[in-house]
Amino acid sequence: MFAWLWRRKGAADVERTMQAAVAHHEAGRLAEAEAAYGEVIRADPRHADALHFLGFLAFQRGEHRRAAELINRSLELQAPNPRARINLGNAYQALGDASRASECYRAALALQPGLHEAHYNLGIACLALGRREDAAASFTEAIRLRPDLAEAHYFLGHLCCHEDRIEEGLACFRQALSLRPGYAEARWSLALGVLPQVYAAGEEPSRARQQLADSLQELERWFDPAARAAAGEAAVGAMQPYSLAYQEEPNRELLERHGPLCVRLM
Repeated sequence: MFAWLWRRKGAADVERTMQAAVAHHEAGRLAEAEAAYGEVIRADPRHADALHFLGFLAFQRGEHRRAAELINRSLELQAPNPRARINLGNAYQALGDASRASECYRAALALQPGLHEAHYNLGIACLALGRREDAAASFTEAIRLRPDLAEAHYFLGHLCCHEDRIEEGLACFRQALSLRPGYAEARWSLALGVLPQVYAAGEEPSRARQQLADSLQELERWFDPAARAAAGEAAVGAMQPYSLAYQEEPNRELLERHGPLCVRLM
């Protein structure tokens, strides 16, 4: 007689526990959130949101394989969930599986085309797969949807520079810096991006070399404070002037200036 009422009470308790879990999660109390999500799943093993959010929590902790397993279980119960698709893609990306990550981002976009983070993350996955044109298209769309996404401008700048579209690349780095003045990787890339891989016919190498010399001097000043120098290691890996080593130009002075700066920051 009271079975229906008991089930209703049980469902209400589960949802209260779920609300508490989300509150703990949003407040950064991960241990409490994990315990509460686990309680929800024990009461209702088919609770898709609890599985998804517990998977996201696992991702935050660096438990990427567990994250993928939990979010996959969630999607088996609630397939049309673009946010879960993005989070699953991020887990695969962290596991080094850019192919499966890209499939997840495309699935999210099929459900909700206006998700700028799905376009951006798809661009990152395409870069890892060597699909540069697809990556550029994804970053461009991410910027259209979210013009203040500094990271998208930054990666698009690298793609332009890789094709020796130097001015376009530098413009992207400048835009990234205007959005995030402390973006060390963008500042480093703006400095070193002035140097083309191959000089065009009639182009004066001495002009680019002087620009690089000025840029290196500016980098030395900018990275002088200890707080900025701490971000230097990631910045150094963003771009290197490899072409200096094989150009038929007197580049030894530039290389001798660049090398110690790298050593100081790493």
